[in-house]
This record gives sequence, C-alpha cells and structure tokens, in this order.
Amino acid sequence: MVSFEHERLYDRLVQMDAAPEDDEALSSWLTGEAHLRLLREDAENDELIVAAMLASPGCMNTLIVRADDIRLQDPEALLKWSPNPYHFSAAEYSWTWSGDQTWAESRDAIESSHEPTDASCLVFGRSLDGVPDETGDYLDVSQAYAHQARIYWRPERWAYSRFDHRGDWYDAISITKKDDGRNIALVSFRRQELDLHLIAQESVLVRSFDFTLFRPPFDLGVHERPAVERLVQPMDDLIYRTIAKGDGYCSIRGVQIVRPKLSEREAHYLARTDRLPTEDEAPPVEFSVQDMRDGTVAMVSTDPATTRTYFEPDRDDLPYETSPAFFRPEVLAKYTADRDKYTLRDGRIDCRSAWSLRNYSINDAGQVVAHICYLRDLPYEEQVYWASFNEPPKAGLTKRAITTDFLGEWPDEPTPREALVDQLERWRTENVDWWEWKADGEPNHLAVPRTGSRDEWAEAFLTLSHAVIEGFREKALRHRLRQAGQSIERDERSIKLLERLLRAAGKLDANERLKTLREIQAVRVHAKAHATGGQGRELATAALTEHGSYAAHYEWVCSELVRELALIEEAMG
Repeated sequence: MVSFEHERLYDRLVQMDAAPEDDEALSSWLTGEAHLRLLREDAENDELIVAAMLASPGCMNTLIVRADDIRLQDPEALLKWSPNPYHFSAAEYSWTWSGDQTWAESRDAIESSHEPTDASCLVFGRSLDGVPDETGDYLDVSQAYAHQARIYWRPERWAYSRFDHRGDWYDAISITKKDDGRNIALVSFRRQELDLHLIAQESVLVRSFDFTLFRPPFDLGVHERPAVERLVQPMDDLIYRTIAKGDGYCSIRGVQIVRPKLSEREAHYLARTDRLPTEDEAPPVEFSVQDMRDGTVAMVSTDPATTRTYFEPDRDDLPYETSPAFFRPEVLAKYTADRDKYTLRDGRIDCRSAWSLRNYSINDAGQVVAHICYLRDLPYEEQVYWASFNEPPKAGLTKRAITTDFLGEWPDEPTPREALVDQLERWRTENVDWWEWKADGEPNHLAVPRTGSRDEWAEAFLTLSHAVIEGFREKALRHRLRQAGQSIERDERSIKLLERLLRAAGKLDANERLKTLREIQAVRVHAKAHATGGQGRELATAALTEHGSYAAHYEWVCSELVRELALIEEAMG
C-alpha cells in the first residue's frame, strides 16, 4: 500500500518508459519530450520523484546541495553527476582508515569524483551478492533523514510512515519495486518534510537523470552513426544534453534544480506543529463554560486571550482557563468505536502519538467535562467536533474531579473500572498459567458505555467478555480439577469449570454461582447477538431499572467482577 500520488507517478513512469508501437508516436517519444515534461510537472507536485530505475534504460537520483554551492557549479560539471542510485554509498555506515588510523563517517555523504563532497544523498541502491530475489537488490533511504522526519519503515505499506496530527497513517516516503516484468523502481518523497529539511540546511535538490531511448529492436550499429549533440539550459532550472543518432536513438542526460515550495514562515510553523494550517482554521472555536470565578455560564474560545490564569489579577474580568465545558456523553462514541486509534483511560483520551485530552471527567448528570485549557490543545478538527456536543451544565464537577484537577491529590480509591484494569494488568504481567489476555489492545481499552445506546452497552459487554472470560485457559482449569480428583464433563466450559474449582477450594457454597461472569456472558449472547430479541431487551431494561443508566450498570458489574476475580485468584494460589 502506497500513496495515491505515488501510484499515479508509477503508472506514468510505466507509460513513459515503453516505446510506442505507432510510428508517429514513436518519433515523438524518441525526442524525450514526455520525459522532460514529467520532470517539469513533478517539480511542482506535493510528492516528488527522488529516485527511479527504468527499463528503457534510464535512471534518476537526487542530491541535497547547499544553495550557495550550486550557484558556483558549471553546467558542464553538473552534467557529469551520476543519476544512478547504485553509484552512491552511505558513508555514515562505513569505516574509513588512513595509515594506522581508523574512524567512522558521521553523515550521509557521497563517494564520487564529480559531485561535491559536502552534498548528501537521499536514496542509495544496495545489492547483496548471492541473493537472487528483490531482497538482495533494493533502494534504501537516508537513515539520517528518516530519523529527522520521525518516520519508520512499514513493510505492509511499502513506505516510511508516521502518524499525522489526526492519528492517521501518513506515508512520507513511498517505495515501489514491482516484480511485474517491467523492472521499474520508484522512490517518492512528500514535499513538506523534504522542503523543511532543505530550508533548515539552506539547500536545494539537484535531480540528475539519464534516459536512453531507441527504436526497438535495438540496432547495435546505431553507435557507429554520427551523433548530433545539443546542450540546453532553459530558464526553469533544467539543464540537459541530448545526443541523437539518426531517427532511432536518443540519449538525454541532465540535472534539474528543485527548490523548496514552502516559505520560511510555513517551514517554521511545520517544525513547531508537525503540520500546515488549512484554510478553514481561521476562527477560534468557541465553547460554553462554567466560569470558575462565580459559577456563571460564559462563552470563551480556544484563543488564550479570552481566558486568564490565577496569576493575572489585571485581567480579573475574564473567566479562568481552568473553567470546565460540559458535553453530551455521545462525544465519546467516536473514540470508543476505534480502539486501534484511540485509548480511553479514566480522565484521559490518547490518539496514538498524535494528541491527548487530559483530565476529562464524568459528572453526576452523565455529562463529559473538560477544561478549556486542555480543549485548546486538541487539533482544530477535534475542537470543532467537541464544540458540536457542547451544552450548559446540568451538574457541577464531582468531588473526585476537584480532588485530582484542583487539589492535585490522588483520589481516595480507584473507580470500579480502574480496579478491574489493575487486576487484569497484574495477571498479564505475572503471566499466570490459567489466564491470558486475548482481547485486542490492552486492558486500558475497556471503556464504560456513557450514552443511552443499547448497542454501545452491548458492545462494551462483548469487549468485557473477550477480555475476561475468553482469557481463561480451559486446559489448565481441567488439569487442576483432575489434580483435585474431580471428574470432568466434555461440555463444561470455563465458567462452570471455575465454579467447580472454587467449590473444591471452599470459596463457593454448593449452590453458589459466579453471577457476574454469567451476567456478562448473558448480555454478550443475548443483547449483542440478538439486539432486537426479547431476552436482550429484557436484560437492557433490567440494567436500566436497577441502576438508572448503562454506565452505572457497567460500573457495578466491574466492581462485582473484581470481587469474583479475587476469589478465583485465591483458589488458584
């Protein structure tokens, strides 16, 4: 999987590389205009061809050169630069010696008699003799660049990637070398990071290219024909020499200077925020908050000028930046629905390595509460999303929120969900032999259903069942029962096996059952698998009748489940 723009570039290289069969099209192709047009257009794209190996034959490669140095280069000298990635080696990863001294190179340098020694290469061709497949012959990128851009090789994407400010995959460098008979390889870089790299080094890109075009089938005698050479230096930073022999052969070799598209100001913003602002981010997002000075409701925005800190008495007419905003519980549904991307802990939401919302809480009315000083740390799109769920307060902050957020103290006791997560984390860390974590993610991904949606409630219990019940190793439970001299029925599953073990250990009475584990299983089977069924509806109605909300029912189940798990742990020793 590579970026759409990379795929488009690859397809264009394939079309450009093949000699047309039509005589008129072939004559036009032999002039190399299609190749030169690609270079000109690509220099303006947001994704740039940095290296390519063609079958025609032909190749391209790109060096980073200081802007001051390129002005001093003679055009004839530039044309001698090598466009073949396999002619360069990463000196950062080699040892150098002279006389009796040995040292390691410390930068991505180049080894060539023509290019400037202080130029750096972005792509290197590497070959491992004796390995016949593509793993022994491939294109590698500068590790110095990869580290600076904080990108990582992802083989499933065929790209060097990272998470963007939204927590989505962002392919900064895409690589294609398909085994499709065309023998074409392509490496393309996204321009934002590349331009930032160039501006920081006061440098430009010099893209060397060499294309050999001929009328098939290739005539060996074409080399004996007289050659017509032409040096072209147009105004668009493109310098090349063409060598034509008759009407069936043309060689084009040259360099193209590619300058950064970003301005200095944009580069500075990108370095600070890891992204460029979009046109729709102009107005600060407004929220209705409860002013911590007097409890009144006020409108403030994510602009820090609309609030003040406790240490600014000269601005006492503005609400505190710690003033809470209140939201409908549905605001969390987006995050509980994608556990790969988001992690919800009590009081925190993390979006991979992209952003975090700290210190949110749930008040007694079931509203999600977040302070304006933390909301303004969210990406703009997230701020707009949260603002769509903003509403006036129906209840104030909880005692727990005041203790943690304002007094800076640990709460008196963990929530039932926190206690359950701690229990499961401890089992996982201790690697007990009778239980294992089988659910996706980690225990912290267990989330309390906050809305009145029966589907969300049923989904939460499905996850809870995967995390707890399916983790018990039935083979280990049966082994322990046999050690206790108990006979085992073939149809007995984990809950029944656990109940028999607890009775054998004196932890349960003869007719006592693990009610909480059985309730979790019942909700999973009936409420989730048959969402419109009568028994599932009865379970949902009972949960609301006894506990008032799905959230309260889930928290109660967690507290009871912790008690049952403690009994199991005692019985297992």
